Amino acid sequence: MIRILKKWLDMIIIIPLVAMFAAALISLVMAPVYRSSTIVMVSAAGASGVMSDYNSLNLNRQLVKTYGELAVGQDVLQEVANKLNGISPDALRDQITVSPVKDLELLKISVKDKSPERAAFIASETVNVLRKKINQLYGSDNIRIVSNAEIPLKQEQPNIVVNTASAGVAGLIIAIIIAFWREEKSIKALQCEGFSPNRDRRER
Repeated sequence: MIRILKKWLDMIIIIPLVAMFAAALISLVMAPVYRSSTIVMVSAAGASGVMSDYNSLNLNRQLVKTYGELAVGQDVLQEVANKLNGISPDALRDQITVSPVKDLELLKISVKDKSPERAAFIASETVNVLRKKINQLYGSDNIRIVSNAEIPLKQEQPNIVVNTASAGVAGLIIAIIIAFWREEKSIKALQCEGFSPNRDRRER
């Protein structure tokens, strides 16, 4: 095995380097994507108090799921989209991720966008419209903002370091596979010509 790797060492080095260079170059020219998130707490008690018994806890967790669906509902998305230029509710839905925070009564709304300012705006506006929608449907405002959406300072994608390292590993694996494939092909070609490396060593 080591002999084969040494024989094809140049190829094993070049292919990963080329893959890493290509990945880094592609990452540099790709449009950056930023993520901004806000977290809200859901409480069935609303502003009047805190309900802490087991049934209330289950109710709050159920509300988290319900409000999560409302946050990406057509009405909310349409109202948010109306405050933006050149974006449809369907496109907006693809940018928004809504998920409960573990088993808590918390709901996380994350937004990806090419503009860090717009990502933060969409996240904040989604919460504002959601609160208004809940008020219309249930007659109460029972969500509280735990963490406001902030303008992200760093892009989430593309991750140049991760992409480059991944390309290097993939290139190395491919290079090793090619090396063994070419070695096997060379041996078979010699055998077809009537030459056996083992026999040749014994004759010597």
